[in-house]
Amino acid sequence: MNRLFILLAVSVFSLTTSFAAAPPELDLYNVVWKTPSQNATGSMPIGNGEVGLNVWVEEDGDLRFYIARTDAWSEASRLLKLGGVRVSLTPNPFVKGAPFRQELKLRDGRIEIAAGDARLKVFVDANAPVIYVIGENRQPVTVKAALECWRTEKKVLTGGELGSSWTMQAGPKEIEVWESADVVKDAGNAVIWYHRNEHSCVPLTLKHQSLEQFAHLVKDPIRHRTFGGSMMATGFVEDGATALKSPAPVKKFAIRIATHSAVTGTTAVWEKQLASIADSSANANAAEKATAAWWNAFWNRSWVFVEGDNAAIAALPANQHPLRIGADSGGGSKFRGTMSRATIFGRALSDTEIASLATGKPSDAAAVASGRLVGWRFSSVPEGATVVGAVKFEEQGAVFGGGHIGVPNSPMLAFTNSFTLEAWIQPDADSKGARIFDKLTAGKGDGFLFDTHPGRSLRFITGSHAMAVNDVLQLGAWNHVAAVYDAAADGRRLYLNGKLLKAEGGGGMEQPTPSVVTRAYVLQRWMTACAGRGNFPVKFNGSIFTVDPELTDPKQQFNPDWRRWGDCFWWQNTRFPAWSAVANGDYDLCAPVFRMYRDVLPICKARAKLYYGAEGAYFPETMTSFGTYANRDYGWDRKGKQIGDVACKYWCYSWQQGLELVALMLDCYERTLDAKFLADEIVPMAREVLRYFDTRFRRDASGKLIISPTQAVETYWFDVVNDTPTVAGLQDVLDRLLALPKDAMPAADREFWAKMKAAAPPVPLHTEDGKSFVSPAEKFNPKRNNCENPELYAVWPFRLFAVGRPGLEAGIETFNRRGAKIMTGWCYDGQCAALLGMTDEAKKQILHKVRNSHRNFRFPAMWGPNFDWLPDQDHGGNILLTLQHMILNADGDKIYVLPAWPKDWNLHFKLHAPRRTTVEGRVRDGKLVNLVVTPKSRQRDVVLSELR
Repeated sequence: MNRLFILLAVSVFSLTTSFAAAPPELDLYNVVWKTPSQNATGSMPIGNGEVGLNVWVEEDGDLRFYIARTDAWSEASRLLKLGGVRVSLTPNPFVKGAPFRQELKLRDGRIEIAAGDARLKVFVDANAPVIYVIGENRQPVTVKAALECWRTEKKVLTGGELGSSWTMQAGPKEIEVWESADVVKDAGNAVIWYHRNEHSCVPLTLKHQSLEQFAHLVKDPIRHRTFGGSMMATGFVEDGATALKSPAPVKKFAIRIATHSAVTGTTAVWEKQLASIADSSANANAAEKATAAWWNAFWNRSWVFVEGDNAAIAALPANQHPLRIGADSGGGSKFRGTMSRATIFGRALSDTEIASLATGKPSDAAAVASGRLVGWRFSSVPEGATVVGAVKFEEQGAVFGGGHIGVPNSPMLAFTNSFTLEAWIQPDADSKGARIFDKLTAGKGDGFLFDTHPGRSLRFITGSHAMAVNDVLQLGAWNHVAAVYDAAADGRRLYLNGKLLKAEGGGGMEQPTPSVVTRAYVLQRWMTACAGRGNFPVKFNGSIFTVDPELTDPKQQFNPDWRRWGDCFWWQNTRFPAWSAVANGDYDLCAPVFRMYRDVLPICKARAKLYYGAEGAYFPETMTSFGTYANRDYGWDRKGKQIGDVACKYWCYSWQQGLELVALMLDCYERTLDAKFLADEIVPMAREVLRYFDTRFRRDASGKLIISPTQAVETYWFDVVNDTPTVAGLQDVLDRLLALPKDAMPAADREFWAKMKAAAPPVPLHTEDGKSFVSPAEKFNPKRNNCENPELYAVWPFRLFAVGRPGLEAGIETFNRRGAKIMTGWCYDGQCAALLGMTDEAKKQILHKVRNSHRNFRFPAMWGPNFDWLPDQDHGGNILLTLQHMILNADGDKIYVLPAWPKDWNLHFKLHAPRRTTVEGRVRDGKLVNLVVTPKSRQRDVVLSELR
């Protein structure tokens, strides 16, 4: 076990062993399904921090799961699955129509399945990389466990499939990128299989980036890596090379699958290590008990349970406007063309029902009657409606020549629940963006609309949420259009001619839940813990829970090894699972991040010296697992480029990564007060990160650093000086380092930090119309190239502007002026709003985030894919961070409690604060009714906020 992991694990243990059990509310968020699944879209994620499974049961089929690890790197640097397993029972308890129940038991860390007479348990040993499937049956059954391998021959990666190796994609044609076949070994009454890398892309990458002279500094994680497993079951016999079976029907069985991934000189060494792992976890009952104990202790560390959010999720703003067909509330956005039929249903219609509405002639009656509230065929003036302006009613429909139809407001049209809008429209050839249905104030989110904005498109707005699909309508032709709002799932769907164009939200909503916000928080924390204790950090783009990519995007017809954005670790993405672990006391989930960046520090130092003549180290924004740039980002074509000229403009001069890493490490230290972690990990990392800035950049006449060349993350590329992410990082990190105990580090380091503090540029503030706000940089070309808000780095992660800090109003003004307002993926607006005490905004952000689960998937925390891939761990991390900062924020010795908590939401929480402090409280009916601070001496440092 890695020493850093041991240090943080000890800190976690010392903070949790005396806690009472997690509240019984946790059990309300177990995921329960009462029917089998069609495919991996109905899989449940489970794991032990290193090994992860996607588990599902097929109707009329088998128990299935994919196996993954955090360290299963291929020759091409792709993170592969180990394979799949199929468990068959005969007679089959999963027949269609038979009683079925599948439950993820969070408190115990296992999945339980009841089907007919069969009872199954699936879990991963919390203390060993070993999977268990334990079964009992009233009547004897024949059991077969089969390995499923799809890497049966050498595979050359090309085209879109090669895109899942970000390191090697888009290279010269003469560079063949390939992966070897898996090996299944004849092992008697066990199935042993593995993937062995005799080749590695690391030497080529080092040479291409002029780093081959430093190969001795790189621990190649690919060459001679072997990963796979051994499947066995007591009493079972071989059934071909890839399967085991019970020789006779049995009432009980325990299938055990040991997994292993390591760089070894030979496969024989790897097999010996695998056998040792299997032996270390050979007792199913003991492993089950130990796993339950680990998860119980995990949930005891901290918790957040919310009440009252479901009402806000289901509510759609009501207004007194009439319903308008063909114009907005001011008579603008006029529809020009013909409309034959329009219908409103008081429920969310299914895909099949929408398809049926698109059949027949436009003038036909709607094929669906159930749930219809109002409907019109426009061959004549609708009864009770008002015609305003030029609208002609003909046999084919209403011809809109600049007028519109108004329908009086009624309780029936005050939607607070699900509804469906459908119409047949024939927009004129010169038609611009125009309303089809409208019941809101133009420019405000106080109702709903369905229109063609900005032309030839479909847009659907419900409250503050907008979704659109551009350039899809046929002008001068009939188009059947439909929009669906599903309040229970907060899902929205757009259809054209009976086919789904776009869906947002609505995933994982088949099981009612007391609180959608709590469920999102609990299940995301589960997923992070299931993948966050491994040899490498959580992959932002799907973690170890990716499945067949076509289930998310039908265009990606590849095997389950594929993921968008591939193998590299983008710092701006990798950070979120780790940051979100701190307030929960889950410091062990930060350890893999710290370990990876510590391991690549030698090559990063050498590169800084070679490329820029600088001491210390910097970390590329997009970094391989071994510390280099991806080759495409560095630039395959080096013609006209010098050593160190990075081709990718999105972050070739981005420098704040190391500063934020140190800030994250300091957050862990401030809570654990682990002196060894500070001395052995933080001080050496801070030393090298700050030396880079000291030696890389020149100073002005006053001795201040001039950070240039630089950029403001991926947004501002040109003419940038003293970008806010870097400057804010320097200010925050240096202040916190200088606040550490004087005897905790060498005097030379403290002197160096003081020197750097004096040289650090100020955060660039700008004043306009009497209001101050943070700029993205001291100087910059305002052309935006992406949608980050670099100025908000001064709010999060560096927390220079927050409740209790000077300049709060400037922080709020900065937030209000931000150029990109996005609530999904890696966008961090939610925690910024919470840190600034903007309760209404934080509430809006969290309500939007928790409804981002993909509609194809049953598990409620399958976020995205958003900018990344599914399940999107950036998005999940931001859910945790937003909610945590709404509840608690620490600044030095001060603990700000409920700085952005809505008055109408109840709450029971327990979170971690600096100096080995926990804060537990309850909010009921707008009041904090209970607060327990441990130790009691820290009570005096608590600052309570008034609920709003």
